Amino acid sequence: MGLLLSLLKGGAGDDIVVDFENARPTEHEREIFDTAHQVLHRSNDILEALRNYQPATEFVQKALGQSNDEAVLRTSYEEIIKRVVIVNSFYEYSQELADLLPKLLAKLSQWSSADSASDAAATLSNQQAIAKQMADLLNFLICFDEMKMRQPALQNDFAFYKRNFARISRMFDVTVSEQNTNAASLWLAEASPMMSTMAQPTARLFRDNRDVLTTLGAMSNICGSMVRKKRFESVETNLFCLRAMVGAIILYDHVHPIGAFHRRSEIKMSKNIDLLLSFTAASTENLLNVLRYSSKHLNDDSTPASIQDKLSESR
Repeated sequence: MGLLLSLLKGGAGDDIVVDFENARPTEHEREIFDTAHQVLHRSNDILEALRNYQPATEFVQKALGQSNDEAVLRTSYEEIIKRVVIVNSFYEYSQELADLLPKLLAKLSQWSSADSASDAAATLSNQQAIAKQMADLLNFLICFDEMKMRQPALQNDFAFYKRNFARISRMFDVTVSEQNTNAASLWLAEASPMMSTMAQPTARLFRDNRDVLTTLGAMSNICGSMVRKKRFESVETNLFCLRAMVGAIILYDHVHPIGAFHRRSEIKMSKNIDLLLSFTAASTENLLNVLRYSSKHLNDDSTPASIQDKLSESR
């Protein structure tokens, strides 16, 4: 991880390659890697469930329009409950990630500021598998929140269940409790619920270990550098790097007292935005929109006008 710091200072870190395609855990990483794998291996299933989510609009309308018809009401409630269970699984998964994230960040933020370049390189190379898992998590946050924005029915279906909980729970033995319903409803109300959830444990960790934001800044810079230097041939791996780059920026921006965009930021913001603007192998408009609309400090007075202009002019 010391070598991560050298990247921030513009040194040898520009030549770092974290092998996102082939990283394997060392014995030193094994314990935290296995813990993270137990959570992260389900991320694709969560994204698939969100991608394939079928709104309960038809059944909500039937329940509202034929509320005196017991048979229609029961059938409609059954279908709505199925959706609620799915949405609640998203919320519960966010809580698992919120427990995992500080463990990964803490492990990746253990270094000595006196490390030489060679010592720092060895430190990073010994934690590549965990760095890959951190990038996996950041990718998931970006992908989930983007898809959630395109699924307004999630919130509508859940809101109906919440309003009618008393009646539904009298008719069915529901598995999503009223307490969970209230918590999940607040979570769904966030524009970027996964990223917002991760900001809270990261902020708590930051109070005890201020190096965690340096780690996030380094993750963003390294991912950007690898794409600029064409370290990977695969378009998907490059997009993976770009999503991790942007995810690290947003998380950093939500936790740092003055954000990620100010002149003293550890993130090479101008270069990273230029990279998104110039990447031609696939569209990066969604990632630019994440920076525009999910950041906390972009429009602060401390943000250089050049940064604001890059994101404004590219719309």
